[in-house]
Amino acid sequence: MRGTECPSRREFLAMTGAAALGTLFGCGGGGGGARPLAPGREVVIIGAGVAGMAAGMALREAGVGFTILEAQGRPGGRVFSNNAFPVPFDYGAQLFQQAVPVGDDPMVTRNPLFNIAARQHVTMQPAFQTSVLLHEDGQPLSQDELLAYFSTGTLMDQTVNTAGRAAAMAGSGDISVADATAALMGQPFANFALLAQYEADRGQPAGKISCQDLWEYSRWTSAAFGLPSTDNWFIRSGMGNFVSQFAAGLPIQFNTPVTAIDYRGPRVQITTPNGVIDAGAVIMTASMGVLKAGKIQFNPGLPVIYSEAFDNLTMGSIGKVGFEFDADVFGPLPVNSSVGVVPDGSSDKFGAMFAKFWGTNMAYLVMGGPSCEEAERGGEAGLIALATERLVHMLGPDATGHIVRTAVHSWMGDEWARGAYSTSLPGHVASRIALQTPVENKVFFAGEAAALEGGASMEGAWLSGQAAAAHFSKRGVKH
Repeated sequence: MRGTECPSRREFLAMTGAAALGTLFGCGGGGGGARPLAPGREVVIIGAGVAGMAAGMALREAGVGFTILEAQGRPGGRVFSNNAFPVPFDYGAQLFQQAVPVGDDPMVTRNPLFNIAARQHVTMQPAFQTSVLLHEDGQPLSQDELLAYFSTGTLMDQTVNTAGRAAAMAGSGDISVADATAALMGQPFANFALLAQYEADRGQPAGKISCQDLWEYSRWTSAAFGLPSTDNWFIRSGMGNFVSQFAAGLPIQFNTPVTAIDYRGPRVQITTPNGVIDAGAVIMTASMGVLKAGKIQFNPGLPVIYSEAFDNLTMGSIGKVGFEFDADVFGPLPVNSSVGVVPDGSSDKFGAMFAKFWGTNMAYLVMGGPSCEEAERGGEAGLIALATERLVHMLGPDATGHIVRTAVHSWMGDEWARGAYSTSLPGHVASRIALQTPVENKVFFAGEAAALEGGASMEGAWLSGQAAAAHFSKRGVKH
């Protein structure tokens, strides 16, 4: 089922000021020494994130033996929760996205993870239902300003999606968001619309964001730009906690990073600090940032189509900071309100907030774009400083005196992520498809970077992991 084009994550980041407009408005590590896997275990999955666990569950169902090697001491990859807060704080992914119904039941959608949560009757709530847009002095935009921003934002989104659709369906050349919107930059609030709707969403400058990449994702959402989202959902128990359940019963070796993969022979040799493991094939789910950095060496070197794919799928800088307060600092804002601030002048400092999260004295600050990347160079302290500055514009300076604790994780500084999620450079969306083709039927790639319609999303990673497992199961290789 296809909806109209509106990138759902951007609905939060764009912050169209909907409230004032009547809600017009995104096991342990093994021992040393070379050792083959137990008989019948033909696959090694690298990474116990969403894609890796999805691949493992699919292989288990197909009766294929496998082991998952995870560099860290926990499952989930870029999805994990901090449970010390009144409501779990998700350092990474926290939304079910693209939850577009595929039939009459609204709780059965194209997002398999949402469907699992719905069957488990977990507490969920649609996101982006109430929002407000402020100036840096804390004053709401006027009705005229909101209408002007909404008009510019809508026109910009339509222009970008038209360019993306033309590249995908008519074969015209893909262009960057910057090129697509160049003629609109004289419109009111154009700089902020570009920052909020694209640069902050993808953590990249507009010149590095492909219109086609955005369209491939956005055509699977349900709401036109500026309308209340129906396909993005919060989960009260924390997305990281929800995802971690999939590790149960899977043969995962934690604290076992992979440093090299040798696929020259009839089987594959996987090098770890705990020894060399022999397998029939590997399913690689490591972050694109890890692969780009060369943390895992391939012997022989990968064909150029894969190395070019690594180069053409960039990792963005997205920062999230959780704040807990000792009092209700949110005033009349409803539960789970979305709040955004329009930077004065030419500033590129972006911040958007989920306020009074699940009715608690807690807020999420989401940042992205050039200022976020600069802040991340200062590590977690830099991200907290930027988020606190944006918080003052939203709630006033007195709110900082009520901060009890904060939580943050620098994804750019995380050696097993090296960025938030992937975005295709203009003209290179085919790189996502290239990663879906195995190398000599022995090295399979999976993850959000290898997903086309779900690129840069958790559900895309899940579907990609399942697809890689199915591809292996059908390959018909004999040993």
